[in-house]
Order: sequence, then C-alpha cells, then structure tokens
Amino acid sequence: MFTTPRQFPLVLIATCFLVVTVHEGPFRASSDTQPSASWLEEYREPASRIIGEALADTFAYRRLAELGDTFGHRLSGSPQLERAILWAADQMRIDGLENVRLEPVMVPHWVRGHERVTIVRPEPQDLVMLGLGGSVGTPPEGIEAPTIVVNSFDELDALSQDVEGKIVVYNVPFTNYGQTVRYRTTGASRAARHGAPLGGREPAPGLRGRQGHPRRH
Repeated sequence: MFTTPRQFPLVLIATCFLVVTVHEGPFRASSDTQPSASWLEEYREPASRIIGEALADTFAYRRLAELGDTFGHRLSGSPQLERAILWAADQMRIDGLENVRLEPVMVPHWVRGHERVTIVRPEPQDLVMLGLGGSVGTPPEGIEAPTIVVNSFDELDALSQDVEGKIVVYNVPFTNYGQTVRYRTTGASRAARHGAPLGGREPAPGLRGRQGHPRRH
C-alpha cells in the first residue's frame, strides 16, 4: 500500500442520504423535537424544499445509477475514482453550481495482486476466492496451514487454544449486514489475536463443514 495524490472536489460529489419522516402535507419539525437554536430558522424552508424535491423526483437515484454503471468500483487512488471525480465536477458545473474546483489530497492506494486458495490435503482442489480491498498480502510463498471452522466470535474465543497456527474459516450465516459484516471487517484481526496466520469468512456453501489443509497465496 502507498499513498498517492488525487483530485477531489471541494463540494459534495455523491448522493446525500437524508433521513426523513414522510408526512401527509408539508414537512414540519415536531414541536417536542424542534431545536431552540434560532440560527436554524433560516434553514428550515430550504431544507423543506430539498426534502420535498427528494421525495417527488428520482433525479438523485438516476444520477447515482449513472455513477455506478459508468465507473463501477471506485477504490481510493484507482483510475475509476479519478474519472468519477472529474465526471462529478463536470456534472456540478453543468447543474450551475459555482466555485467547483479540485484540490490534491493524499489517499491510501491498494492494488489487487494475484490471489488463490487451494486445499492441498487430502486431495488438491482449487477454491474460488476474492481478497477484500485493503487486505494484507501473504508472503511470496503463501501460507499453508490446517483450517479450523468456527461459527461465531464466541466460538473462536472458546477455542483459542486450538486456533494458533491454523487458518480460521468463519462459517457464519447472513442475518443482516450490520451483524454479519463484522466477520469481514474484523475477522482476520480477531483470529490473529489467538495466533492464527489467516482468517476469513466463508461465503460458499460448498466448503461448509469441510476441514482440509489449504494453502493461500
């Protein structure tokens, strides 16, 4: 990973997500939740108009779809993000926004390498895998170790004495994004606390319940 200068607009380039309550009739703040700060008053009417436009029109959704369909994934420092930023700035100018400009900033830049995982015993078998963006690379020779399958972080902690030196496979069913994403974002570091060289969530049903001896590059 290295840092590289990239251009970013100083004004918002992505869709704003507004949390609103839909009422029948004009938008009004509830009296028991209405802030007392007087400086907010001048923003109530324009905020109400923005909310009304967001609820009445699909412009923001269509623009977000154009962004995603045109440029795809936009990891920091990637050519796709660079093109998306220039496109966003151009769209702002077309929309009539003033003072749209770009300034250089330093961002982390992660580059995907060649990745593969193979069960080497009892029978060699290549598996389909995808390294998560930002993943730390293995040594050039890869990592070869037996696996241990756990169904939760609690089970990982309970089996801590059996984890050292093994690749941890999280066999976790999807419940909702907030609960399940933890295994993707922190699973490897949680496994490393117990001495595991590698940890990852197993999304493919075909591997579930199988304990082989894999090698990962």
